[in-house]
Amino acid sequence: MNRDPGAEVFRRAALFLGAGLLGIQVGAWFSGSGGGFVPPPAIALAFVVGGLLCAFRFHDRWLRAAFVVFALEHLIVASPMMGIGPIAAWLPGALIAIFALFLVLAGVRRRSGGVLVGAAAVLVAALVLKIVQVSR
Repeated sequence: MNRDPGAEVFRRAALFLGAGLLGIQVGAWFSGSGGGFVPPPAIALAFVVGGLLCAFRFHDRWLRAAFVVFALEHLIVASPMMGIGPIAAWLPGALIAIFALFLVLAGVRRRSGGVLVGAAAVLVAALVLKIVQVSR
């Protein structure tokens, strides 16, 4: 594992970002509201490039896997613009959940119990807020 302090800060941020994204996505599934944020296809192509650049930049295997999945998800979102046939409506949401899970796995190593409780609280709060938001 890379001992770079900047990478360690990013892993900690990834833990909380992943927990929040996972909570939002699971909340969307429970409430039946569908996927969540899906950018327009032209912007999704920029996210594909950014995801692949991040995947090549990171040395951590979980961060690398997360950003490959991120790029794949946005490539699938942009596929109608490129003339590729329709995609399953559940697929982008499932890939975002996998992306979030990989972020959590990247950030969870060597964390204290308090940090893990905080990340779990972020996940639960995001889940509840998404369900409440959709139910209104």
